[in-house]
Amino acid sequence: MSDPLGELLLFGAATTGGMLIALLLTYVAFNSLSGSRAASLGVCAAGVFILESVFRVREYGDKSVDLQIMVKVVSWLFIFGLALTRLPRYVVPMLSLPHALWVLFFGWALYTASYSPNPTYSLAAVFSVVAFYLYFLALLSEYDDIDVVLSVAVATAALALCSLIVYVAVPQLGRMSELQGSVYALGTRLSGISGTPNAMGEIVAFGLVVLILCWRDARERLGLTACLSFVLVLGLALVMSYSRTSIALVLAVLGLKRMVRTRYLPWVAFGVLFGIVVILLLIPYREQVMIALSRSGDAAEIETASARLQIWDTAIKLAETKFWTGWGYGSSVFILPHYSSYMKETPPHAHNILLQIWLTMGATGVIVFAAAFLAQLFQAIVWRDALSLALLGFVIINGLMEPGAFVGIAGMSTIALIIAIGRSCRRPSVVRLTYPAGMKAG
Repeated sequence: MSDPLGELLLFGAATTGGMLIALLLTYVAFNSLSGSRAASLGVCAAGVFILESVFRVREYGDKSVDLQIMVKVVSWLFIFGLALTRLPRYVVPMLSLPHALWVLFFGWALYTASYSPNPTYSLAAVFSVVAFYLYFLALLSEYDDIDVVLSVAVATAALALCSLIVYVAVPQLGRMSELQGSVYALGTRLSGISGTPNAMGEIVAFGLVVLILCWRDARERLGLTACLSFVLVLGLALVMSYSRTSIALVLAVLGLKRMVRTRYLPWVAFGVLFGIVVILLLIPYREQVMIALSRSGDAAEIETASARLQIWDTAIKLAETKFWTGWGYGSSVFILPHYSSYMKETPPHAHNILLQIWLTMGATGVIVFAAAFLAQLFQAIVWRDALSLALLGFVIINGLMEPGAFVGIAGMSTIALIIAIGRSCRRPSVVRLTYPAGMKAG
């Protein structure tokens, strides 16, 4: 039986807290408009927090507009407006490579959104990406780039902390439901306020990578106690999400960091990332590749029984039907579920960044994305920008098994890519890449 007094007190506390938060955000927003550095970085952290937070449970394919969606859209409009007020600071770099290729890619995404099964959702999703793209260009052209990156890391730590609290206090929201027999029951994987365990893993993986790679700068600017607390919270959330892709992602990116410090500098990392891009490009022809590599001439000799294969196979067949133009940006969530009987599950995306782009934006989108990404990678090599290399590695390694930066509404991979792009507006600060004490290799 419900307690009317308890519900009334809870409603009052929530209303009071919401009003205080609204007043605080309004104060910070006005200070940000006036050019306050602390307020601008606070808005950056708040924008990422709002983008990645989910405070209700509903079907993934349900894209109806509710209060939470309205709050997100308002935040995108606000940062888009802030970016426009600083347009003269970054408009010139946007006309040069690799920025011009990214502008072309976003323009193509906007065009494909017009014929998506749900154009309203797709256009809103593209707008979220473009808003954050312009916003980070504005921030990185005006403020210290390490401060901007660390503000995003602080937002990921806040998301992780809230998720751990929700995991215990509201398990229906904080834990992933798993199929046990013929019914769904609450499992043990942490989804928190991010929506899914994989999203949670991606968020905290970004925070861990940034904090560890920029440890010395983070310790000086945030304090040792705060940094250790953030790493502890993020690490715990990563383990509890049990996202194998994200755990492998952290290890891989930190491993790339070690290679960047070799006498050959980042060229080894460039070779590895270039190889990954080639593998991604060959995925649509994986059957022929597996046959060529096998001894018996049977692809099954090498392929595993991973459920990803059926998802990839379905995505490839659908992409081939609209080879050059795709089904429309962000359309996979409306298309793939119709083929759940074949895939034995209901995935909302293609579980691979290039397949996702091919399915939704066609081969045209894949070509422009590959050109832009490789141009961005080459510039990071030339500028010896180790942090941007790590962020690009984060995007492409995560994209091996996940939809990556362009599944729909902007996500953490999108933010990682945009920061790497924005750092090329001007020569970025030299990041003193160091591990925390006790993590150094002997």
